[in-house]
Amino acid sequence: MKIKILKSVFTMLTMMVAPAGATIVSISVSGPTGCDLLLIPSAPVADELGFSNTFPGGERISFRSEDTTLSACSTTDNPLIMNKLVSVTNLQTITISDLYYVVNGGPSPGTFSNFDGFVNGSMTMKIDAIGDNKPLWSESIATDGYFQPGETWQFIVQDYVSTVPVDAFYSPQTVGGTDTLPSLIVPEPTGAALGLLGGLLLLRRRR
Repeated sequence: MKIKILKSVFTMLTMMVAPAGATIVSISVSGPTGCDLLLIPSAPVADELGFSNTFPGGERISFRSEDTTLSACSTTDNPLIMNKLVSVTNLQTITISDLYYVVNGGPSPGTFSNFDGFVNGSMTMKIDAIGDNKPLWSESIATDGYFQPGETWQFIVQDYVSTVPVDAFYSPQTVGGTDTLPSLIVPEPTGAALGLLGGLLLLRRRR
């Protein structure tokens, strides 16, 4: 009986935290690593976010970019190549705890120097302020590493070289590999549901 109740609670929490109408993509995470070790706990799947007019309601973001001299991983930064500062706003009603940037793949893959590893063969980094690579430059609501509804994050893509804009997150598609646009992905299902369930179990154990 207790197990059935916990399963019901977990299902309810997952529905509350996971995006509605998710754009699920297949991913393969590999090395060698760049600045930090790349770990995506939901592999071999993830959830892709994108432009508000082409993605489902639970996947929507808005974005823009500008040139910057800010550095995220100083040991790999090439001072001769301008870096990019990308601003992305969460247009969803959920909070995201882990957000990753994947450069475009396709016949002419993009590159950047503060990557952590590879997703489907394309350079990828976790957008955070932890470790040697700290691409997360600012959070508009709270500096806590959580991408809250209505919040804008700014993150650095270092030494970006590509034939397409760094912030061209326009349409749902395969991430990396034959992908012709950069992508923002989050673990699917989101880890927040598991965290909430763990908290409930801990409270129950203390009682």
